[in-house]
Amino acid sequence: MEPDNEEVLLTIGTACLSLGHYDEAERHQRKAAAVNPKNARAFLGLGQSLYRKGLYGEAVNVLRRGDELDKQNPDILFMLGEAYNKLDQIDLAISCFEAILELQQENPKVFYNLGILYDKKSMPDKASLMYRRAKELSSPRTLGKITSSISSSGDSELFFSRSLTVVGQPEPRGKEKALNRKRFQKFKKTQLNRKPHRVIEETEQPEKIGTMDLTKASLKINEAIKLIKENKR
Repeated sequence: MEPDNEEVLLTIGTACLSLGHYDEAERHQRKAAAVNPKNARAFLGLGQSLYRKGLYGEAVNVLRRGDELDKQNPDILFMLGEAYNKLDQIDLAISCFEAILELQQENPKVFYNLGILYDKKSMPDKASLMYRRAKELSSPRTLGKITSSISSSGDSELFFSRSLTVVGQPEPRGKEKALNRKRFQKFKKTQLNRKPHRVIEETEQPEKIGTMDLTKASLKINEAIKLIKENKR
């Protein structure tokens, strides 16, 4: 027997959505919207499910209802903009993302998406401005901290995260960080054929390994070789 509590229904719907069970997610979110027709989150979740099923027109109708209930919800505008983009209604998509900027002035994903949309409208100057702003807001150290409550759907990030991978990447953590350190030490031993000297600054180990350009890396190796020769004298 299914629950009638809207919060329980939304929780189950969100879980189904994250697992890729879109029909189940739609059923629970649709029921949540029926239990409380004034719950904007129910329409957001339902819109996400319909979007994932490729029913973009239906998703727009549902998300517009959610927007009517909550005009200050950037997540709904975010999803609505994506749906409009899928329908090639570029002007409407742009209006959604511009509305988000009134609520979140430093969201690089929105700027980047606006760049994509302006490109579609053959407006390269405005597109370049959006891309530049997205890059300014998306340094490698901050990119990993960028989150969106929509991401729990497992989908709404697709339009943005795929594009943002060219802007920067989050720093390594845990096992990846330790592995990078081991690789770095092995690299130094291979190059120098002896116990490695502390040549590269501590701040560059291992967070920036692999991110230095070739010129800088070459200079570091030459510096290390020079130190070894001096120590042998």
